[in-house]
Amino acid sequence: MNKIILFITFTLMSFSAAAVPMSFLTKEYYANPQDKGTWIIKQDFDDKKKCNDKSECDDFPIFTYQVCHEKSISAQQSIVVMCGVNDDNGVSSAENNIVIWYLNGDKPEASGYFDTTVESTGSRAIWVDTALLGKNTWAATYDADEETRIYLQTFRSYYIKFDDKVVKVANLPILSRYNDCTAREDEKAECLKDDLKNKIRFIADDKNFFTMKITSEGKRNGKLVKKEYIVPFDSKRRVYPIPDELQISY
Repeated sequence: MNKIILFITFTLMSFSAAAVPMSFLTKEYYANPQDKGTWIIKQDFDDKKKCNDKSECDDFPIFTYQVCHEKSISAQQSIVVMCGVNDDNGVSSAENNIVIWYLNGDKPEASGYFDTTVESTGSRAIWVDTALLGKNTWAATYDADEETRIYLQTFRSYYIKFDDKVVKVANLPILSRYNDCTAREDEKAECLKDDLKNKIRFIADDKNFFTMKITSEGKRNGKLVKKEYIVPFDSKRRVYPIPDELQISY
């Protein structure tokens, strides 16, 4: 089935720039003089300045970011998420980019750059937050809506600090809704209304990674669904292995 591309929207939640150490920002970023409150990664800017091939330089956009979430996780430690806004040509091509920092005071302990683009295209709304995944484990979370005329899905991803790296440990749709049954006659066989929600909670104990509990409820392929999944953390693979049947793709 062909996907219908809609206009792109971009929304940032949980904005809290005031709590982010300015000494951290000015060490890792340049303040963008053309757009107050946005920041340019120093390495990206410096690399482009060194570029001698004009065609390559023009193809190497400099992304600008703003602080979209900050969470203190101890007296000294915090999580800071920088979300892409646009590039140096004023194009919103950076909106799928996030940079996650784990700080000790104003010193980075771990960081990770992520392109959060999913396969489908359409209007997007972005929510960034944090979640407690274990006794001493905090994750940055990222929700993204993907909507076309045919369907709506909301995906949630969890990002965790391991040593000096940030890695994605889980990704799954928390909402899958097939919202159009006015397809052409030859497509009507595929047009079974879905309205499935996957609720996630973590079962607290004294471990560094709690067990994930997923409650899947609603309608899938026209059939009622109500099912629970218990997903322990896989320490060897460093992931919560989400069951394949929850990874719905239209």
